[in-house]
Amino acid sequence: DSHWNARGALAAYQPIVTAVRTQNPAVPPAWKRSDFEEVEQEIGGLDLARMMGLNHALHEVNLTLVPKRRRLAVVIDPPGAPITAEFGRIVTEIPGSQLPRAVIFRDSFTTALAPFLAEHFSRAVFLWQKDFVPEQIVQEGADVVIYEIAGRNLYDFVASPGLIGE
Repeated sequence: DSHWNARGALAAYQPIVTAVRTQNPAVPPAWKRSDFEEVEQEIGGLDLARMMGLNHALHEVNLTLVPKRRRLAVVIDPPGAPITAEFGRIVTEIPGSQLPRAVIFRDSFTTALAPFLAEHFSRAVFLWQKDFVPEQIVQEGADVVIYEIAGRNLYDFVASPGLIGE
């Protein structure tokens, strides 16, 4: 598959949280691999198999991670949605938390990353869009902004005018 599984997402998440913590030490340290049980399950083919029309014929082993401790972040919008849903906007909160707030501009790679990141913010707003919109950051009162974009999407990326100046 061309996307991260949970183990790949953990490897990407840890340096992201480390970098965020250098700017905002109130963000707790990243979870470690030892905080999870490794689980393997056979699943139908994912995006590469789907591109070839073989997702029902090909099978893959999904390398997942099951947390040993309870996750605190819950999806509040849309209500009842899984955090890995591929919607345009997903909002998580940790009830009663005083942690910083985040806005995460994302693409499909954040699907596996979101469950990890959400644990570090009192409120995290995941926005599936390529454009960086400062008004969304102000509206959410974000303390932290993460802009995740897959390298393969950079070839046609055009930064919003507000980022590159006049």
